[in-house]
Amino acid sequence: MSSLTLSYTLTLPQSIYPHLNYLISINKRLIKSWIPTLWNNQILNKLKQSGKALTILKPIIKRTEKWIPSRVYRNSLELTGQILRSQIERKEIYEFIVNHPCTIIYSANYLAN
Repeated sequence: MSSLTLSYTLTLPQSIYPHLNYLISINKRLIKSWIPTLWNNQILNKLKQSGKALTILKPIIKRTEKWIPSRVYRNSLELTGQILRSQIERKEIYEFIVNHPCTIIYSANYLAN
């Protein structure tokens, strides 16, 4: 039996938008600071495993900013994991192409068309 989910837009009060923008900017700043330190084969191999990125990254990234709400921190970890996981496949495809060059049978103009 199939199910039907109804949804509708919810308008938030205007007074909450500055607070949401502030939390989103915190999220962006945290993620941008974590990604360079997490971009190594050891972490990427851990993220290939199944499970939530939060549980994989939480022991690696120590929480230093205690003033950030817990949900924002957890969301930042999960988003960081999603970003890194999305890059793993691209990295593997790039490495495959570099390590296995192909011979072009057709001319570049033919392929462009």
